[in-house]
Amino acid sequence: MKLVHRLANHDVAAMNNINSAFSTNHNEKVCVIDEKNIYIWNIEDKSIHTIYNQFIQGLYFFDEQYCYTLSLPSKGKNGGLRLYEACGLLQGQSDSYLLVEASIGCSG
Repeated sequence: MKLVHRLANHDVAAMNNINSAFSTNHNEKVCVIDEKNIYIWNIEDKSIHTIYNQFIQGLYFFDEQYCYTLSLPSKGKNGGLRLYEACGLLQGQSDSYLLVEASIGCSG
């Protein structure tokens, strides 16, 4: 929580309601997600990279390698359950895959 509070002291006037945050190494980079954008905060050089118009409503991890988001539709993107590579996202890569016909909580 200290890191998110310190982030608020930086020039991020456009940041809206934060709904998620994660890191694989909180001494290097932290990914903060609000209702519209993704912010990758580089702790070492105190810079912030913004990935605009993602409209993520929630972030979920099922393992350490991939994260899933529940996203609203945006310009050029369908809404739904999206898959991101966690390390790639921390590097500023916004590539995601819309999961079609995903079975959540279903075994077999």
